[in-house]
Amino acid sequence: MTGDPRFWNSFPGVIRNNEVGPDGQIAGISDVADANVNILAPGDQVLVPDYSSQKISVDTGGTSTGSAVLSGYLALVVQKWPDATGNQILQSLVRNTKGNDSGEAKLDPGHKRGYGQVDVARLLTVDPTQYPDVNPILEAQVTAAAKLSDDRAKWYAQDCSKNPDGVGDVLDDSLPVPCQAGEIGREYERQKAAWKKVEQCRSDGGSDCMRYSATNTADETDGKAVLPDTGDGKGGVKSSGVPLWVWFAAGGMGIIVVVGGIVLAVVLSKRSKKGCSRHGGPASGRGPLPPANPYPPQVPGVNNGMIPPPAAGQYVPQQQAPYPSAFPQQAPYPAVPYSVPPQQAAQLPVTPGNTQNPYTNNNRNNR
Repeated sequence: MTGDPRFWNSFPGVIRNNEVGPDGQIAGISDVADANVNILAPGDQVLVPDYSSQKISVDTGGTSTGSAVLSGYLALVVQKWPDATGNQILQSLVRNTKGNDSGEAKLDPGHKRGYGQVDVARLLTVDPTQYPDVNPILEAQVTAAAKLSDDRAKWYAQDCSKNPDGVGDVLDDSLPVPCQAGEIGREYERQKAAWKKVEQCRSDGGSDCMRYSATNTADETDGKAVLPDTGDGKGGVKSSGVPLWVWFAAGGMGIIVVVGGIVLAVVLSKRSKKGCSRHGGPASGRGPLPPANPYPPQVPGVNNGMIPPPAAGQYVPQQQAPYPSAFPQQAPYPAVPYSVPPQQAAQLPVTPGNTQNPYTNNNRNNR
């Protein structure tokens, strides 16, 4: 079980499951030749739908069913132990398989069953936060590869500055393992070093020592930042970034600028409405007038077809088309002017005609 960084389904550190039946035996159709299976999950002799007959029968669900069951188990574990890291949950997965009461991860010597069959009851009983924050599958694959005598021993120890072309595969030299595979080995070393910091912090009586773990320091720049000293466990992770108060100050200034811009826009908008008008407006001293109608009512034979302008003190309401149109609408009869007191002419509200349908269409699709 060394993995292969060129393929997603056997990438180092990834869970690869096989299916077992109710008796714990691997399904007869399973392929166990690649020796990269690391966990077993129920998937054989399960309820399987037959889509052609729309019936359900008992049959093998394949490794796909095993993956779904295993994912559901792990979801329960994450919910039960929210403080555990992903690596710690993987540690519990491989240490607490059925029939393994040692508390340690044990690989099948025949390389067929991996670490054994998942035991969801024990996963929900044993606290995983006691285990190292190190991916156990990654650890097993990197260390196993390092012990081999062929090119696989060099997979996770490569350096692109010294070996940019990668390492040829033992089975096919035309498909070399890229030199970036060395980053996988360095990630494993980073996780181990981080856990040593956690253990040192705990032995010194420090508090919140998990802040030094590999999971909580994974966001360090390019993984090159040196882990902080544990000291008494009271210090925080060192950072070379901008002080926190600078970010608060910049954020406050940004909020002030945005609010100021909004206030200025509102003030200018109100002044624009008060200071100018399409028809003169209040600032012109003539009082508000109804909006201009681009197509006034036509009266044949009067003033070249146009209604004469109203006399002083008279208000003529505009005739609005019952619906928007690109063509002038002929008024069936001229608007009849009516008199209002001059002092009230400027107080009449402007009410443009309603061009919307007053009836609501209760379409079922809009409910």
